[in-house]
Amino acid sequence: MGRLPRPSTPSSPTCYIDEYILAGLDNQNHEMTPLRGQTLADNWEWKQHPSGGDDLKVLEGEDGWTRTSVPTEVFRDLLDAGRIPDPFLDQNELDVQWVGEVDWAYRTAFTVDNGPGPGEQAVLVFEGLDTFASVYLNGRLILTSEVAARTHVIGLIPEEHVPRTSSRGYESSQERE
Repeated sequence: MGRLPRPSTPSSPTCYIDEYILAGLDNQNHEMTPLRGQTLADNWEWKQHPSGGDDLKVLEGEDGWTRTSVPTEVFRDLLDAGRIPDPFLDQNELDVQWVGEVDWAYRTAFTVDNGPGPGEQAVLVFEGLDTFASVYLNGRLILTSEVAARTHVIGLIPEEHVPRTSSRGYESSQERE
């Protein structure tokens, strides 16, 4: 089976996630074969991460979140929400430089449509994370990235892909200093 279609727009800071159910190894090619996928593009929220705030408390808090969908990037989200002027007009670029100097949190919740069967494994595929990103699943850190433009594939253990599964992401600018 071929790969799922990818979005045509850039996906920074966080944002294109697939969930593939993979079969066992193909004995001739020694490759995992995707059987079915689920794109997690809807039900995303974002907000500015408070300086010094605990990641999990920020992600679990209910105040200050703004809805979005992915792929996205923080400037687009801020502009769509009317929180910054258009950085491409006049001298506005100078007024929005603070955006890259603070941390941003993105989160979503989802249920797995069809869980893995016998001999299969569920994985999360992240494409387009920002250079510095930490990803949490059900309150557990599953990925720390310091490389942009890379695909990350995270295998899930069986209890992580039950229907109440949620995924929450966090992007940090602190490590850039």
